Amino acid sequence: LNRGAIIFNMPELKIKIADDKKVVISKYKQNSSSQAIISELMVFANSLIAEYTYKNKIPCIYRYQDEPSEVIDFNSDINPIILMYKQRRFMKKSETSTVANEHHGLGLNSYTQMTSPIRRYSDLVVHRQLKSYLRTGEPFYSEEKIKEVINFSEHSIYIANLIQRTSNRYWVCKFLSNYIGCKTPALVLDIVDERYQVQLSDYLIELPLFKELGAKLEIGQEIEVIIKDVQIRRGFIAIKLLKEPDEDVKSIEV
Repeated sequence: LNRGAIIFNMPELKIKIADDKKVVISKYKQNSSSQAIISELMVFANSLIAEYTYKNKIPCIYRYQDEPSEVIDFNSDINPIILMYKQRRFMKKSETSTVANEHHGLGLNSYTQMTSPIRRYSDLVVHRQLKSYLRTGEPFYSEEKIKEVINFSEHSIYIANLIQRTSNRYWVCKFLSNYIGCKTPALVLDIVDERYQVQLSDYLIELPLFKELGAKLEIGQEIEVIIKDVQIRRGFIAIKLLKEPDEDVKSIEV
């Protein structure tokens, strides 16, 4: 943190299909003590391996991140979700290379990933590289081969992440399609031209809310919106502002 690391404590969705085929969605935070300890130890282990491979000139898959264009002050009274939304827009994309470089998001001089060899192929490659060097004094892969692995694995990770995001949105749309005309809480994240950018608080989905005559909202304002339309296959959700808080509109059953 002293070196500029930025921690995003964003909640996540847990999506399940119940025995009766109904979609069940719940929100959970990722800031428990046990999660924090595991996360810190994983970052620590990865940074130690990056230092070791760099010092011993072992070809490795390094992950780096350039300095953000702006750093938000998180020590303020503003809603942390708003602060994280703003900071995210200033963050540079995390990249991989065979050259060790600074990872500004983590505040580290060098970084690799090797703590998930079961689910991430590039982590398994780092394991093989390190074990070979410790056993024989020679790396398992040449730098050229490592570059090939980066090209292959990064594309696969991108596709996997895209599938996960698309899947989550599909199931949220599936759920909300049963509640067209119902209200749900939302948070105003930003004001962009003729629309507001809001987040559905219970479903962590960001949506445009078009300005209506007489309605004036502020960033950080907690509001209620009505689900106007849902197109499941397109991942499309349309919402409108609930103008009167006491209006007789059913709430979504969370």
